[in-house]
Amino acid sequence: MSNSEASKPRQKNTAEMKSNAGTSIYNTATASGNFLRIPIELNHYQWIDGFKIEMFILFGIIANKYNPKYGYAFPTHYQLMAEYNKSINVLRSHIRKLVEVGLLSVQTANTGNNHCYVPHEPLMQEEFFKKFPCAKRNYDKKMKWIEVRERKDHGKLRELHDKFGEVAKRKAAESHEDPEELSF
Repeated sequence: MSNSEASKPRQKNTAEMKSNAGTSIYNTATASGNFLRIPIELNHYQWIDGFKIEMFILFGIIANKYNPKYGYAFPTHYQLMAEYNKSINVLRSHIRKLVEVGLLSVQTANTGNNHCYVPHEPLMQEEFFKKFPCAKRNYDKKMKWIEVRERKDHGKLRELHDKFGEVAKRKAAESHEDPEELSF
């Protein structure tokens, strides 16, 4: 390796953050404002066939309208459609799923599209997987896939490092320099 190559500065890291936010960074420790409170245990429910992550938001909307004085929440379907941004058919389907999995009880009323909703606390993981063995199978299958994928990706990374190491050793042998001093 010539002296001009050896004195060449290392290439600058050109990674950059791409953002279109135009707002300050969201910090959970200092955040203020209005929030939907959504229990973290809802994450387990995503492993149930037919359960969609967006249903977490619907649960949060309804749960945050719960009135302890009455013992239920009573938003109209129109209010829920406006806040959830879904059609009446999707809204009803998602409410049925929340009822099916035990997160919501619904009392229908004879007042058009106004029902009474009682949100229920989500189950803890162990209890959840006992109640929903299919969800446990889905979870285990996905975790296995992730594990295999991670091992495969780490293996590719090791191969790449080994190739670079071999190239560095070859260059060092050709120029009689220490491979540890070479930069990429």
